[in-house]
Amino acid sequence: MLVLTTALLTPLILATSSRAAHKPRHSHRFLIAQRVNDGLRGTPLAHLGFVFEAAGWRHRLSPFFLAGASATESTLGTAACQANPKNIWGLGSCDRAWRVPYFETWPKAIGYFARFVRLHWPRARTAYELYGYCGCGARSWGSRTSGSMAQLFGDQSGSLGYPETSE
Repeated sequence: MLVLTTALLTPLILATSSRAAHKPRHSHRFLIAQRVNDGLRGTPLAHLGFVFEAAGWRHRLSPFFLAGASATESTLGTAACQANPKNIWGLGSCDRAWRVPYFETWPKAIGYFARFVRLHWPRARTAYELYGYCGCGARSWGSRTSGSMAQLFGDQSGSLGYPETSE
């Protein structure tokens, strides 16, 4: 009876352990979005990791930068522009310097910011190279934004480029 039970269970055990060893992996993009979500947990921007990732992918920008810049400008949305609450980057000094479109959705707001950065600073590689973005100077702003990228998302590179795969 023991031999019969072992003979019947062995293929089942091997099949189960084989499936566990070949567990499907998530894509690089999914893992990046999850890192953004993890860093934004507990903020008004929680659960927007996939939106940041999609905008970053489309415009060849780091989602860590896109979210990190909002940490510098509005403390991750807690101090966004009153009249345009999805303007979490303070674009146009909240409409005092120049007018920004009203953002009805998060994807529109995040996509606009990504497109804005890519169009105005196409050759910038780090947050330190966004000369003219803010009145406080690129060095100070870049330091704060790079610090947010490292603290929130573990991105020590400070790069504006979409993160490369680690494989």
